This record gives sequence, C-alpha cells and structure tokens, in this order.
Amino acid sequence: MDLNDFGFSTVSEQEFTSAAKEPEEKVVSAAVEKAKAGQIKEVEGTVNKIWQLLDYHYEDIDKHKEKLNKEYERQMKEVEDMIVPLLNNLAKSSTNEYIYWPNRREILEAQIEKITKHTRDINIFTE
Repeated sequence: MDLNDFGFSTVSEQEFTSAAKEPEEKVVSAAVEKAKAGQIKEVEGTVNKIWQLLDYHYEDIDKHKEKLNKEYERQMKEVEDMIVPLLNNLAKSSTNEYIYWPNRREILEAQIEKITKHTRDINIFTE
C-alpha cells in the first residue's frame, strides 16, 4: 500500500530554528557591513577635511615663517651696518695707542639706542 505523505516531512525545532535564522543572519550581516562601509566613508571624509585644514594652516605658517625670516635678515643687516663701520675704523688705526674721539658718549648712546631698537623689537612676530 502506498502512503501519500502530501509532500511534507517533519523536522525538529532545532533544525527549523537554524534554517529560519540563516537568511536572517545574512540580512543582518549585510546591513552591518553596509553600515560599516557608510561609517568608514564618513570618517574618511572627515579625515580628508582635517588634512585639508592642516595643509591650509601649514601653508599659512610657512608664509609667515618666510616673512619673519626676511624681516629678521633685514634687521640683522641693519644692525651689522651700525656696528661694522665702527669696528673697521678701530681696526684701521690699530697702530695708534690712543683714539681721539670727541663727543663719543653721545654718539655711542645714539648708536646703542639704534641697535637695541632692532634687537629688542618683538613686533615682527605679531604682524
């Protein structure tokens, strides 16, 4: 005698649960991966913006540094121009024991004031 089982069979609860969870786990996994990819892209975008800002500020810093170096070089040249002529004149007369220098106090004080104006000027850093 032929039994007709109508095309179904029985399964245990464990087999049914694992078979039902498999597609669910795939969907959840895919959603998690998609979310991670979106977050990664968002983080990459933020990091790129930060790098652009840093590049911009480094360019500003380099420009300011170059400006300061030029100003420093100019001021040091001016200080050199104030000191070297005196030293050259003293070197020319090195064979003479005495130096005749009337009003030297006023001349030296004026020169010292000019020199300290350059060496103590901190305004070049705030421009």
